[in-house]
Amino acid sequence: MCIRDSDYTGGVLTLLCLTATVVWGLIASGRALLSPRGRLLAQAVHRATAVCALGFLLLHVALKVADAHVGPLAALLPFSLGVRGAGGLIGLGSLAGHLMVL
Repeated sequence: MCIRDSDYTGGVLTLLCLTATVVWGLIASGRALLSPRGRLLAQAVHRATAVCALGFLLLHVALKVADAHVGPLAALLPFSLGVRGAGGLIGLGSLAGHLMVL
């Protein structure tokens, strides 16, 4: 597997983990459906998927920087490459990463 494949895989796994985090968060908040023990288990899964999402996000950003698709400044500072074209897309990704961490 080359860096390019794992680069995209990291991004896809980030999105999948974020989706799972939201779903498990909704499941954990349902008091009528789960017993207290079940809610604790759902909260644990919710936290674990959130940590996995952060790890995959870091992997995705690190591989993008290592493969020279984007510079470290553009990865950390949203819209530092502009708002049009590829710079705008990188800016949106950087902004989404910041919002995810927040």
